Amino acid sequence: MGRLHWAKIALVLAPEDPYAPFYVEALQGAGVPHTVWEGFDPARLPEATAVLLCGYGTLGPSASAALGDWVRQGGAVVCSGSSWGLAGLLGLDPASRHLSNALLEPVAEGWFWPEGARRMRCYGGRACAAAGADVLAQAGDLAAVARTRPGSGLALYVGPHVGETMALMQTGRSVETDGIGPVDGSVRLDDGDLKAEDGIALSFEDDRAAVGGGAPFFAFPHADAVRDLWVGAVVEAATRDGGCLATTWPWPDLAPAALTCSVEAAPDDASFVLPAMGTLSTYGLPAAWMVKPPGFPAEAVRSIRAREHEIGLLAPMDRRSPFAPETFRVQFVQLSRSTLSFEPVSARPENGRWRGHLGMLSAYEVSGARVNLSKGARQAGAAGFSFGTGRPFFPVMPSGSPSLVLEVPYQGYRLGIEIQPEVADALLAQCLAFRGCLHLAWGIEDLMEGSVQEACRRVSVLARAQRIERMTPERIYRFERARRAIRRFESPADDGVKLVLASDTGIERLGIVLFGPGRLVPALRHREQPTTEVRLYGRVGHGMVATLPEVQMTELVVRSLG
Repeated sequence: MGRLHWAKIALVLAPEDPYAPFYVEALQGAGVPHTVWEGFDPARLPEATAVLLCGYGTLGPSASAALGDWVRQGGAVVCSGSSWGLAGLLGLDPASRHLSNALLEPVAEGWFWPEGARRMRCYGGRACAAAGADVLAQAGDLAAVARTRPGSGLALYVGPHVGETMALMQTGRSVETDGIGPVDGSVRLDDGDLKAEDGIALSFEDDRAAVGGGAPFFAFPHADAVRDLWVGAVVEAATRDGGCLATTWPWPDLAPAALTCSVEAAPDDASFVLPAMGTLSTYGLPAAWMVKPPGFPAEAVRSIRAREHEIGLLAPMDRRSPFAPETFRVQFVQLSRSTLSFEPVSARPENGRWRGHLGMLSAYEVSGARVNLSKGARQAGAAGFSFGTGRPFFPVMPSGSPSLVLEVPYQGYRLGIEIQPEVADALLAQCLAFRGCLHLAWGIEDLMEGSVQEACRRVSVLARAQRIERMTPERIYRFERARRAIRRFESPADDGVKLVLASDTGIERLGIVLFGPGRLVPALRHREQPTTEVRLYGRVGHGMVATLPEVQMTELVVRSLG
């Protein structure tokens, strides 16, 4: 085992692949530090511990030879989406099959396959026959995940295209016309009312399950599982031979998951605010109150803000008319004027409606909205992880840059009325497995119903027992922006490694998980910190919690006790 050092991860994106930029979102969402290289440069190999080749790409003969020599001398490479012309180095047959739509299943134990996942669906990538590599997972009869050790190095192949899976599954199909519902009649999409659920890309026949004899629902976050599969390979490659990796956790206090709510209302529903607020407050459920313009009266606004909830825009939208960006901007400004200087950040068109693909997010950006709460389904038979994820994420725009708008998908609409409580139990279990966020939505009058109040109580008890963080969408957005904007300065130290962290806005209760050899002991500002074992990516990490003050440097020194 080599001396403890910070792992240096270099990310190379296939230049002509429109889905490749989603690999950056995958690493940022997982809190894994990395550097994006503008193309593969053999001269920079000494800077890296692990090189990640992502998407549909290939290297020229001289670049392939240089990378192969570097790996055999102790480097690590992870290829995903395609073999990049490195089949020989990866221990694979050059012939491969495209994975337009494939199910992956593990064939080995004791590696980075996500715990609790029986199988996972991917869109895009390539599977190959093994030619010396150890096969870890298969798609049909071909290797989808494989490992080999050329010389003293490591070469990992993750055939699924993580970026394409995230792009097509999480953002869904462009909503231009009605979707096609399932043959069992449990969901109707051909109703002339264009909604986000018309863009579901998963299979109603193959990707749903049922509990308690109720309607089937999308029970598994396939995109989250595929992302974790690849990130597990990255962590294995980066932490070999003394490499140490400091990742940031997606929720405060190392909470295993999060819970948020949204409530839809009209301005004349103000009389329901206090009793509905009473239901949510009784069970400690924070919410975004989505209201149509011009918004609630001042008294209702004060009540909502006094409980540290938020107010967002429920944008009126005709069922057939095209989306009008200028109208949306006027609506958002109109609502902003009613919120007593508390600027709204969240928005959702009424009745779950949506138009197009990503174009509406551009209107959000211009208007000042920063959280989209539209990604979800209104019908019980389409509930759950209908877009493959329980994780908030920033979509990649056609330019290749991330959107300014955070997507916070919802999994349950009208729990206790349309959806059985057992469904929420199952969804919460998957959020715990993949560090997701259970987002529940209701109409304001729903919260008067006894069945909904009982469902709220049940969810609250489960969340409290599992130490799940309860956050409004606005808090989720601000925490995630602050977490991703942390500046890091890594260096060696006399008895380990040193990391200096800085945040312009400050961030409280930041979870940091350390991966590396032996038992890692962190010292924050020269004081040893208690750690918690965190099992993730098939290994044990060491988790700690820190608060980064605004515009100050925070020093962390990590030692390994072997």
